[in-house]
Amino acid sequence: MIVLAVAVVGAAAVGIAPSHVAGVLTLSILGFMIALFYVLSSAPDLALTQLTVETLVLVLFLLVLDKLPAFYGEVPLSRTLRDGVLAAGVGVTVFVTVLVATAASPNDVIAEFLIERAPVPETHDPIMLDFGGGGNIVNVILVDFRAFDTMGEISVVAMAALSVLTLIAMRGRGESS
Repeated sequence: MIVLAVAVVGAAAVGIAPSHVAGVLTLSILGFMIALFYVLSSAPDLALTQLTVETLVLVLFLLVLDKLPAFYGEVPLSRTLRDGVLAAGVGVTVFVTVLVATAASPNDVIAEFLIERAPVPETHDPIMLDFGGGGNIVNVILVDFRAFDTMGEISVVAMAALSVLTLIAMRGRGESS
């Protein structure tokens, strides 16, 4: 509940942020709260990936904002209204798509068909506990059975983050433009 409250406060703070940089920083609170949610949901691999990606995106946003002009000029009201309607349309479309996608439930006929042709063991607990060492099937698959794959994915994201840090350090020394 606290994580959700902090995420909502962070989202509200974006709208009242006094500058673009403050807006990006407060927006990143949402990403870090998602990572904390993954930790609380016993998914440390997702939390590490979310933290790395959120930090990388935060750095990229700040680098882009550094190149933007301080003042854009006056924007016509018609353009503002058009952009608002377009943004609202995209938001409603995404919202409805998520609702429809998550409300789907499998048909009992399909479930029975699959169970008859590919029976599921009575319980997965012995397999997960004996071979995987855990009770959460997602974590067991990611950490034990697909450990090298997960390690590879995390290392790719880590390398991207290190590349961005290197570019920032080079920029600070005047080595790149």
